Amino acid sequence: MRPATLLAAAMLLASAAPLHAQERDDTMVLQRPIRGWVGGNLYYARPVGDFANFIDHGWGGDLHGTLLVDQAGVFGLRFDASFMNYGRERVNDVCALPTVCRVLVDVVTTNNIAFVGAGPQLMAPSGAIRPYVAGQAGWTFIWTNSSIEDNDDDDETTLDTQNLSDNTFSYGGAAGILIPVSAGRTPVAIDFGARYLRNGNVRYLREGDIIDNPSGPPYLNIQRSRADLVTYYLGVSIGLR
Repeated sequence: MRPATLLAAAMLLASAAPLHAQERDDTMVLQRPIRGWVGGNLYYARPVGDFANFIDHGWGGDLHGTLLVDQAGVFGLRFDASFMNYGRERVNDVCALPTVCRVLVDVVTTNNIAFVGAGPQLMAPSGAIRPYVAGQAGWTFIWTNSSIEDNDDDDETTLDTQNLSDNTFSYGGAAGILIPVSAGRTPVAIDFGARYLRNGNVRYLREGDIIDNPSGPPYLNIQRSRADLVTYYLGVSIGLR
């Protein structure tokens, strides 16, 4: 029985060693500090100031990332890229050629704003709720685009034209909270908050500002004002160790 006992003990030790190594690896991973966060949000935008006299609201989303530069995880550098639509107009059954209406198309016009920027961020490094604030500076792009779509297939775009575009320097700030929902190898947190973005004076179009002219190019009723926005967002952030 002695050889059999020794063999059984050796087999137990051999099977336990990988389990112990795996547990040790998992513990080491969990002990590593979070080096940054990446995520995405959906948001509702509300124009403020002069912009509110021309635009009601907008919907969009953003992608963001934060690189933590200290061991405690308090200070970081945040990057944002966002897109929103503040108007959409569709004209159905338009003649493809001025003198021939055998082919009908739909004309779709969208009004859009995009922002890219970066800035410092301060965040509570731990806790059930982690508030943060961030400053941002970057660039805002605003444009209106019209496209021709198949009358029988709304997803097929054949031709498109940019009616008007402009851009401006932007700056502002964001404040929000992270609510951790998972703290394993890949931490996950719910992210929601608000951002104020101050834009310079720009030219832009609203719904109905393009007036078709059968004998030539359309008339553009161009608006001019600041394009300041407040956005309220909700999304998910993922921690990177």
